[in-house]
Amino acid sequence: MGQPGRMTTENEGAHVLVRLTWNDLPPIDRDRRIRASEGLARLMARKLDGGDYAVGEGWMSFRVPDPGERRLEAFTKRMETRIGEILFAPLTPKAVDRALGITPRERIRWYKDGRLPTCGREKTDHGDRTIQFPMFPFANIASIQANPQPRPMSTQHSITIFRYKDVLICR
Repeated sequence: MGQPGRMTTENEGAHVLVRLTWNDLPPIDRDRRIRASEGLARLMARKLDGGDYAVGEGWMSFRVPDPGERRLEAFTKRMETRIGEILFAPLTPKAVDRALGITPRERIRWYKDGRLPTCGREKTDHGDRTIQFPMFPFANIASIQANPQPRPMSTQHSITIFRYKDVLICR
């Protein structure tokens, strides 16, 4: 799993400013992942004696009352881990289709060919049945998206034409 980026802490009198930056986050579901991280940041800031937070393009910062060195270290480590889990979480099949610009049939073919490795399965209840679907590692999909390879036309078939008793037959 990837890491969010660089974590810095800075004392500001009775408060501490914790800043987390990420420069190379691929655009796969980027807005949704940042919104989820912002929601987590809001909850974590509340837990730490009503701290304040801000989110920008490529960074997130917390301004919290100085909790002491040990508590601050635990807070920053937990924040980095939890936000990293959100930013680099595995992708669902629909997210892979959107990210790579492929159809569900192409995704299934790529999965069977070994071009799309999986990292687990997710289960969800749908009425009275349970549906399982594969989850795809974020890092692999991001590297495929960054280095696209030309895809062969799936409609291209080899056609054999021959004449049998003055009738053209295609196979």
